[in-house]
Amino acid sequence: DWVGGRGQDLTTPVAFGPEDCRELRIGFDAQALATHGVGIGADPDGPCGPAVVVRSGALAGTYLRRDAVVDVDTSDAGELQARADHEIAVRARARLRLEAVVEETHDPKGLAALGLGDRVTCDLPAVLGGTQSVRVISRAVSLEDRAIHHFTVEMEAAS
Repeated sequence: DWVGGRGQDLTTPVAFGPEDCRELRIGFDAQALATHGVGIGADPDGPCGPAVVVRSGALAGTYLRRDAVVDVDTSDAGELQARADHEIAVRARARLRLEAVVEETHDPKGLAALGLGDRVTCDLPAVLGGTQSVRVISRAVSLEDRAIHHFTVEMEAAS
């Protein structure tokens, strides 16, 4: 995770939907999504072929199989698994982006108080997967509309 352990897991107490925001922009792109990671290691012995590890992600049961191949400079099984799992996670998070805009005077769920790395639950339409756990990756504030603060919180899928 790029936040390096920052943030709190608030998935239970903070759940929000489109009705709780001034604006909620949803971006969904499954083009680069990977359901399985294939780690291919170094081939020190030549004729035996490189070590291969295949890992499945949490979305493997939801989407058709899509592999992401990761080349690793080692044949250590633990390293191959870690790199394959990391690639699956990065591609899974990138499939969903949310941008929620709330007003300082109307923020019933407290989205403006979220910090980088915090995880919350968003109630999305069923076509976008329904209820999703998301992680805050950016936040901004603007002073438009007669000095009313508007907070913009950008989130991505948490897994």
